[in-house]
Amino acid sequence: MATLEHASGSSAGWAYDRNENDRIILSIYGPRGATKFCGVLDTIGARNLRNSLDLALSKITDARARTPVYVVVQNAGYEGERDVQECESHHDAIVWMNANYSLEEVEQLHVAICRDVAGERTYDL
Repeated sequence: MATLEHASGSSAGWAYDRNENDRIILSIYGPRGATKFCGVLDTIGARNLRNSLDLALSKITDARARTPVYVVVQNAGYEGERDVQECESHHDAIVWMNANYSLEEVEQLHVAICRDVAGERTYDL
């Protein structure tokens, strides 16, 4: 899938027109400078495009916030619970925990792995 590298646009300056006849010239360039889209939008089309882009950016931000993070926690479930390490997968968290704690330390320090999604945690893995 190609990624967007650059988008440019222009319109008549505010001092000139500022009415429903304004047009936006939009060019979107893809990888290695290849033109992916070049067109002229009226003000309604430009406003719809802007709203769609704002919505897409909001969805991307929300998706990133909802990506699960696996956290190695000391004193899990007790007062003084403390995050020690964040990992991208449950497997990575297990590997990190096993490399940094002995079995005795896991039991004594109540070390556990939780799954955190947008601030909501669960220990039932």
